[in-house]
Amino acid sequence: MKKSILTYIIASVIITYVTLPTVCVVKPTAGASACYAMAVNDQVVFYADASGKFPRFFVDKGYFVYVTDIVGDFARVNYMEGFENAPSLEGYVKTVDLSFFDKRVSSPYPDVTLFAAADAVTFADAEMTKPRTVIPINAQVRYYGAYVSGGNRLYYVYYQGYVGYVSASAFNEVYIEPHPEYVALTSPTSADAPVASAQSDDGNASSVDKAQKDATDPTAVIIITLLVIVGLVVLYLIIRPDRLGGAKTVSRDDDE
Repeated sequence: MKKSILTYIIASVIITYVTLPTVCVVKPTAGASACYAMAVNDQVVFYADASGKFPRFFVDKGYFVYVTDIVGDFARVNYMEGFENAPSLEGYVKTVDLSFFDKRVSSPYPDVTLFAAADAVTFADAEMTKPRTVIPINAQVRYYGAYVSGGNRLYYVYYQGYVGYVSASAFNEVYIEPHPEYVALTSPTSADAPVASAQSDDGNASSVDKAQKDATDPTAVIIITLLVIVGLVVLYLIIRPDRLGGAKTVSRDDDE
């Protein structure tokens, strides 16, 4: 009976442990492991460098970057890999805006094509002072992300060998579909439950994001592992057949 109980407890512990949220630990060393990370806040900035002084655009909330290293408070990332009609970009994103995954993510980047509703100009800078090329009406461009500068909403796009900023008003209205991983993370558990939001009204991360970040904290996983080991040791000391190595003790009713 005791062996059955022990087997059940050990099996339960193992199942609980292996079903913990996956953790990606990226070390700031050469050859460190790489992984995907989800943008979990609004207006997650993709920077050109690790100083945070040169923003490029916003990574759409719920979509991913591919983390290759950690540099201070920033993750060095690749973005938009795998598209034939758009170059991959290397940049930096603040780690506080990311939730790390250690599994492969399907379609991690927004696959969005914009259609020009009017002739437009691509600029090298968000202030729109350095023109690069003209985008003719009805042309198709690859979307990377949105940005806001001087009160103007811009799109960061790729068109015929150039990446840059174009006024969002130059394109037909577009809707960015939420990523399935984000939908799964924020979906209510029942039809009557309120829709979970990854950003609270006061601008702070919601309980959904905090819970996920806490669950994927490597320190938390280490603590849980140690507690499991200690629990198993205590359990063994309580129910082992003989604490002093002598004969096995059997409890039974006395017929005499």
